[in-house]
Amino acid sequence: MKKLKNYKLVAGLGETGMSCVRHYRQLDCPVVVTDSRESPPKLEALKSLWPEVPVSVGNLDEKLLSDANEIILSPGISANEHFVQEAKRKNIPVIGDVEVFCRIASAPIIAITGSNAKSTVSTLLAQMIEDAGKKVFLGGNIGVPVLDLLENDTPDFYVLELSSFQLESLDSLKAKVACVLNVSPDHMDRYENKSDYIAAKQVVYKNAELVVINKEDELAQPIEKFKPGNVFAFTKGKPGSREFGLIQDENITYLVFENKKLMSVSELKIKGSHNYENALAALALGYSIGLELNSMLNSLKTFSGLSHRCEWLGEINKVDWINDSKGTNVGATEAAILGLSQNSNKDIVLILGGVSKGADFTSLIDPIKKNVRDVILFGADAKLIGNTLGDNVNKHYCDNLADTVNLAYEIAQAGETVLFSPACASFDMFKNFEDRGEQFSSLVKKISRGS
Repeated sequence: MKKLKNYKLVAGLGETGMSCVRHYRQLDCPVVVTDSRESPPKLEALKSLWPEVPVSVGNLDEKLLSDANEIILSPGISANEHFVQEAKRKNIPVIGDVEVFCRIASAPIIAITGSNAKSTVSTLLAQMIEDAGKKVFLGGNIGVPVLDLLENDTPDFYVLELSSFQLESLDSLKAKVACVLNVSPDHMDRYENKSDYIAAKQVVYKNAELVVINKEDELAQPIEKFKPGNVFAFTKGKPGSREFGLIQDENITYLVFENKKLMSVSELKIKGSHNYENALAALALGYSIGLELNSMLNSLKTFSGLSHRCEWLGEINKVDWINDSKGTNVGATEAAILGLSQNSNKDIVLILGGVSKGADFTSLIDPIKKNVRDVILFGADAKLIGNTLGDNVNKHYCDNLADTVNLAYEIAQAGETVLFSPACASFDMFKNFEDRGEQFSSLVKKISRGS
């Protein structure tokens, strides 16, 4: 390995790590890479594009710390790793790519985090900004790594979707608007307790100019106080001043701003009560930066949602099939159940399973009892989840996804919904949640062609 001094040490060579290397090489800054995997995803691309960049694989190489002036840590690497602790012991700053971005970015940043729905809300907000005739770049935990956004001309706004992992090492964020959409336990295999997870989410509010809060979720609201004029909100109930919410009028549900009806939820392409909240959150965020209501409402009427997020795949024998593979935690699956249920008629066949990440599934018991007729479990922690749900739930177990889909097809009845919302990570059987969702969709299409 070529001997360098005073370099940036990039830990992790996935999409984020590769974007960090690209950024520093464009600045002609010395950079070295290390990864715990023998064959990280971007190794061959790195060797092809920047053969001069030293790289050490197979472990996070602590020998490289001696000449590093800063560690840029990929979000998938825990701060509890010995490599990270050793860097801190040596007083070497450990940051992430978002911190690097925030030190440089000159356009206003809209920072969005939450246990669930952040991709949907971030994408919808970016669409609203674009439809309003403004230039916007969307990145972070969705799509484009943040440092790649700096390669283009400066936009009017950056919309950043931020995970708790990305927020852990973030000091320089000064968001124009910040929002924690919701908080439910996730990644408990990485955090000591729920309080640590919540604290990571709270970082997004630090030094923010404006905030948008979810009035229904106390855990998502900022601990520090903001001036009332700098606070906007959304709620599932009747809204107050500077708030977006819902009202019922003659059995029709409307999106409302303060006391003004905006549109009926029937005009939305995204369905389910959880998506009504997503629409309200996006409206509040857009309004806080000065977007006109009519423009945002037009955007809402055309927005059809994201793949693998309560995505309607079609109807087979009068049964709706929903792909919510992005439901990787308990909170997401609970929201999907409650959002898609029809007045607690037990009209859902729910598919759960995968890697539980140490999550507590007891909060699913009540919504399942009220809204789900049968639960089909598969994957690494199927038995663990089944044991938690107890004996008052109709449970079935399958060895693989194909058998799971076939069983759902056999038992689902006309007027019901098959909901694939695993509440678990996917890496026991799939590359990622996208791969899991695509395989589910393919199996459903196969059944549809044969039905």
